[in-house]
Amino acid sequence: MRRILMGLLGLMLMFVVSGCGITTALDTYSFGNKVVNVGASEIIVPTPFDLGKLANPTITDDGYPITVYQNGDANFITTIKAMTAAPGKPLPTPLARAEYSRDHEYKHYFGDSLQWENTAITLDGVPAVESTGLYTVKNKQIRFLQYTFISNGVLWNIAYQYAADSTVGAEALKLVEGKIQIIKKEG
Repeated sequence: MRRILMGLLGLMLMFVVSGCGITTALDTYSFGNKVVNVGASEIIVPTPFDLGKLANPTITDDGYPITVYQNGDANFITTIKAMTAAPGKPLPTPLARAEYSRDHEYKHYFGDSLQWENTAITLDGVPAVESTGLYTVKNKQIRFLQYTFISNGVLWNIAYQYAADSTVGAEALKLVEGKIQIIKKEG
């Protein structure tokens, strides 16, 4: 009997040490890269999902043609928006678009719960704005990371979002953060 108990304790210890029962982002998702082409611009975006494209480009509230790719689940959401200039309407700067996104998209839906910070960065050699923050929807806190930059006449906005209490979502973000590749650089 003692041998059986010691054997069971040994197995339990092995499960605890090996992390049995703990779900990680690598257990949950098959990470890959989505190659996206709009106009003369091409980017590669790491994501745990195959992203779907909206059937037709739409127009933003402020009049720009936009193509959108998106997919997600309860732990993580990836969204890619590619905006092009409208006739007689040049593209805004990445900072101006990040602020527009904050003021007209996020704040509109999430109001005073929104916390937002913009940081100027270089993403794969291209000047960009990294926006990070937190908002609450239906009593659930959501963290996000968003990159906004221009490449060959396309203003890109790539956003990753996850539930603040999701360890899988937080780990997924660490696996994709800062890894966007900009293939056709300006210049």
